[in-house]
Amino acid sequence: MDRFDLIKMCPFELSDADKEVLSLKDEEFQLQTWEHLKQIIATKNLSILQRTPSDLANYIRWYSETITQYGGVANYVCRERLRWHSASASTGFAFQSAIPFAHPSDFQILRNDWPYGLTRDITHLVVWSKTPIAVTEDLGDPTQESQELIESFVNRTFRTEIPPSMKRPDQLMWFKNRVRWQSVKAIEHIHVIVRGAGEELLQKWTGQTAEDINARKWPKRMSLKQ
Repeated sequence: MDRFDLIKMCPFELSDADKEVLSLKDEEFQLQTWEHLKQIIATKNLSILQRTPSDLANYIRWYSETITQYGGVANYVCRERLRWHSASASTGFAFQSAIPFAHPSDFQILRNDWPYGLTRDITHLVVWSKTPIAVTEDLGDPTQESQELIESFVNRTFRTEIPPSMKRPDQLMWFKNRVRWQSVKAIEHIHVIVRGAGEELLQKWTGQTAEDINARKWPKRMSLKQ
């Protein structure tokens, strides 16, 4: 399957940057650095975040197969990752607190199953929330109140947990994709990017190893034909 087939079959909107990536080989792809990520997040131009060519190609294939098997990626995430069986992504979830991230049963931290193409020192986490996160009507960015709630959550959950020996300036960032660029729109979530965190700490946060994500263990991983 070549890039044109993948673009044609893709069940979600690909950005121009994604389409460009599919024309590359992995060895031609430039991994995104911390400084590059800072610029992307600061300008909120999140559509240019990129996966490696092989990961993007396999993500498209996996996404299509998951829709066929589960009826949607959100259903897969609920059933296989979050184990939130009491409700569905389409009808919403019962939550303990109307304040996002206030009650531990209302959220779950996992590694991103299909992370962006980042340098090896950077890890991409996703925090899934049963509680809705208020966003602005015009652009879909978190409201000022939501930003403050998320920042407080990130501080107490992640920043305070990093041991002094691992701490470094400018170590952690978070963002929330606008709806247009969310591949799992039905479940609230934010992204947390951390660098220099040890594997033990990452496993404490997520309960997962680096090899547990779909991008590393999907049984049908294939190379992209040019």
